[in-house]
Order: sequence, then structure tokens, then C-alpha cells
Amino acid sequence: MRALYSLAFALLMSNPVVASESTKEVEEDSKVPMAFVEALTSSNEQSMDARLAQWVDSADDAALRQLVPEGDAQESALFQALTWVLVTADGSPPTQASLTIDDVFARIPEVAQSGPWLALAAQAQLLNGQMDRALASARAALAAGGTLCTDRCSDLVEVWLKTGTVPAIGEWPRMSVPTVYNPMQAQCESASGGDPFEAAVVRGNLGVDGELALRLRRQWSAALNGCVDHSDYQLDELVKERFPAMMAQRSYTDALRSLSSDLPASIQFLGVDLPLPASECDFSGNADCGTTKALSRETATALTQVLRSFLTNGGTCPEPLSETDSKKREALEAQLEKALKALDARPAMERLKGTQAILGDARFRSLWSRHVQYAVVWRLQAAMPGPTAALALDITQAWNDKLAVEVRESTSIKDLLATLLVRNGKANLALAELESAQLRSADASRALTISRLRAAAAGAAVPLPETQIARPWTLEPYGNEYPFRNEISDADIAFVAGGMRAYARHALAQYWAQALSSSEPHKPLIAILEEAYGSEALLDMGAKAVDSAVLDGDAHLVFDGVHLPLPNAYIECDEEECSDEQTWTKAKTEQAMRRAGMLQ
Repeated sequence: MRALYSLAFALLMSNPVVASESTKEVEEDSKVPMAFVEALTSSNEQSMDARLAQWVDSADDAALRQLVPEGDAQESALFQALTWVLVTADGSPPTQASLTIDDVFARIPEVAQSGPWLALAAQAQLLNGQMDRALASARAALAAGGTLCTDRCSDLVEVWLKTGTVPAIGEWPRMSVPTVYNPMQAQCESASGGDPFEAAVVRGNLGVDGELALRLRRQWSAALNGCVDHSDYQLDELVKERFPAMMAQRSYTDALRSLSSDLPASIQFLGVDLPLPASECDFSGNADCGTTKALSRETATALTQVLRSFLTNGGTCPEPLSETDSKKREALEAQLEKALKALDARPAMERLKGTQAILGDARFRSLWSRHVQYAVVWRLQAAMPGPTAALALDITQAWNDKLAVEVRESTSIKDLLATLLVRNGKANLALAELESAQLRSADASRALTISRLRAAAAGAAVPLPETQIARPWTLEPYGNEYPFRNEISDADIAFVAGGMRAYARHALAQYWAQALSSSEPHKPLIAILEEAYGSEALLDMGAKAVDSAVLDGDAHLVFDGVHLPLPNAYIECDEEECSDEQTWTKAKTEQAMRRAGMLQ
């Protein structure tokens, strides 16, 4: 089994270096042929789909049977590898997968009667547009105890399985939308994603128009539930494929105009009916959405603006540099990166002052003439609320005044300014920067941030993220100095609504799992907590939280109202091996609290 997990890890990482290292983990007595693992983890330029087909074609029957053991298909390394190929296809038909499965069925006939294998065949055929074969395979899979879908199939897929067709778009059930729009209460799991093979079923029956309508409805549902569905990368490509840019822009403009008088029950965009909620939270009456009001035109407009992110954004690119100038610029960027990295180990205020000196260095001035380097942006944007954010904003505004107009108006600068303005308690100015950036280049995530920031400014409470950990917990000898999210996060929006303490509670909920697993003090979290509570009060509250911790059953402790789960057991690993499962103790809890700066 260890070989199987190593293989899965290598496949998922899709990194030649990691993959080649993982082959060393394969045990000598494994049933997975080493040649198979090496073939899939080689660093050649062939796709995984092609490498699988090549290996199966060259393997003898004995080697093939090693990869397809009797019993649970999930235990088959070949089944896992093929599944990985299908779920990562990302719009590109896995052309070899169906042929590979056909080859396996021909050489191992009993596999062709297996429900999971038949379902896998149906999925591959769907992605390759082989609709008749896919339907036959899917029905055979159901008859053999398999299922085409991971959990339950969508209504459209169920209809297809029963009738062999998909209803016309106009006959689809009306979208289910929340009665009350609440941008602070994200219901992302139920709103996005969906059946991964539903889009292939719809496209195979209704063409591009059907798939576009399906994906657009999914994204709209996500937006109405306070989310952005980042899992769908194909909607914008479908819009470009189906509609000329002018026609798509006109459809968006018409959708906005439809909101100018009495609000309609739905808007039309690219021929798809998208319903609007009837009401929204009235945060001026209740911070937790205890009171509601009719959906406002402002909110309906903000929701509709999400649609603009699926249109091709305008703008021009700078003229390409000559080869000589390009090499000079690359050398200068390398010097900049080196100078910035030399500051990273310093305290926050010193680091910012060093960054300020670099931004004023005449050597680097030419770099800002075309665009702003990400290495600069994230170091300024990482400043937490308080004195560091105040200094970061002063530095950024002074630097921005000296930039070329086209760079000053870029979305990267406007998003940077918006983040720092939020962390300085200037929500209205931040909204102005975000809205300006949205006009220049629409983004669905930014649209949602605008809605949440408006709600927080109106008095909305920002729900704490639910902290979850694995049980048993694995302790590893690695520090977790991950940078905090640099764009405007829920913690920043909580800061607008409730100040530094609210920001700290969100940061603690979000990064508690890192503090549990880190072998070193979690410096960013410690800095935030000390800024919010003060060192003495923080240690006193931490000691009380440890004393009241529950170590049995649903192990947890509570700090300033934040529920922090604790392991009830743990496994400790070094670079060579892992220990047996051990009971979590109060001493381990104290260690974690020290790493978070909450205990002396």
C-alpha cells in the first residue's frame, strides 16, 4: 500500500523532482511494478494520458494484472492513475484514456463487468464526446453496482441516464436561489462545483450553448451564496468561443439597464435567465441578519457586475523590449529580489523602512515604468493593521505619486492601496479604489469583496471561519511560516466591523492549525495577537484557556470566544519515519499555545 500512496502523491504533485523522489519509497515487495511508477513519474514532455497508454500497450498480461487486482477497483494503481487523468483533464479531451480502458477490458475481461471500471470508462467517453458509448457504459455501470457520479448525480444527468437526452435549456428547472442575500454567510460547498461530469453530458447533448448556460448558472449560484467558484476555468473561454466581444458586452450592458427601474425577478445575460433574491440583510437593524429589506438596486448592480468578469477585459500591453533591454531588465529584477530578500528576516517596521529605501533607489526606477513587481506588492500588502499598516500606506502613497499614470491606474496598485486603506480603517476610500479597479478589469473575487466590505461598513457581523483539524494529528519537524493572505480577507473585513480584536480572532481561527503543526513560533500570528491584546493580557488569557481545555472526546479550548480544536491523538514524524499513535496531553497543548505566543 505504501507504494500506492507514493504513486498517488507523485501524480497529484505533478512535479518531476518530487515524483522521482517518491519512487524511492516503493517497497521491494510491492505489487505495483517499479517500471509502472517510473514510467508515470518520468520528466519527459508526454502527457500522463499518453504515458499511461504507452505503458499499458507495452506491458505483458502478467504485469497488467498486477495493476488490476481482484476486488476493490480503488485499490488498483492503474484505476487511480486513470482517475487522476480524467479529473485533471480541464477541458482538454483525454484522447488516450478511452483507448487505454478498452485495451484493459479486452485483456482482462472480468474488469469489463466491474461497476467502478465501467463508470470510469463512461467518464472517459464523456470527456471525449463519445456520447452513445458513454450512455451505454454508464447504464452498465449502474446495473453492476457502480455510479457515474461521486455522490449523487445532478438532475440533468439523471434525466440523461434515464432517457438518453438532456432537456432544452428553456425547459431546465428554475435555479434555486437564497431568499435573502447575505454576503457574510458563505455557503460555498452547496453553491459551487457540482457534478464534475455534468458539463460533458450537457455539451454532448446541447453543444456549447448548453455548457455555457450550465456553467454560468453555477457561477451565478455561487455569487448569490457569497462565494466565487474558482474551480471552473472554462466559462470565460466558452464566452469567447460563442460570442463576439461586442455582443457579450452589449448583453452585460442590457443586464445592468434592466435594473434601472423596478427590479426584475431575474436578469438575462447571454441568453440565460439568472434569478435575483427577493431581499437582502438589513445590517443597520441587526448585525447577524436578523432583519431584512427588499433587495436594493445597489446590491443587485453589485451582483450583476460579477458577470463582467467573464468578458474579455480591455487594456493594452507595453511594447516588447529588445533582447538586450530584456536581459538588462532581468538582471535588474534579480538585484531587486536579492535586496528585498535581505530584508525579510528583519522586524516588520525595519523591513518596511528598508523597502522604502529600495523604492527610492535610482537603480530600480526603470522597473516601475511598465508595471509593479509582485515581489514589492506582497511585501507592502502583508502589513497587519496598526503602525505597520500605517507606515506601509504612507510608503505606498508616496511611491504611487511618482509612478507613471498608466501604472498608477493599474489594478495591482489599486488593490494594494485598497488593502492598506482597509487595514488603516478607511473602508470608504478602499471601496473607491476597488470599484475603480473593477471598472478597469472586472474580477469576481473583487466584486464579492466589495459587497462584504459594504456590509461590514453598514454594521454586519463577520462570522468566524470554522477551524478543523485531522484526527489523529501529525506533527512534523517543519516550521510553517506561510505568509498571510495579502489581499483583503475576511479578517480585514472583520477589522472594519470590529477593530483589531476582531481581526485577531479571525486570524487565530484561520491559522490555529499552522500553530499546532509548526515546530517553531508562528511569528505573524504572535505579532497580530500581541497587537490586539497586549503581551500581558494575552498570556493571562492563554493560561486560562489552557486550564479550561477539554482533552477528551471533542478536544478543544476556547480563547476569546474562538473555538480551537485540539487533537485527541497525534503521530510524530521526522524525516525518516513516523511514530505510533500517541495520546494528546496538556503538555502538548501548552507547546502549541507557546508557538502561537499565548503562553509563556
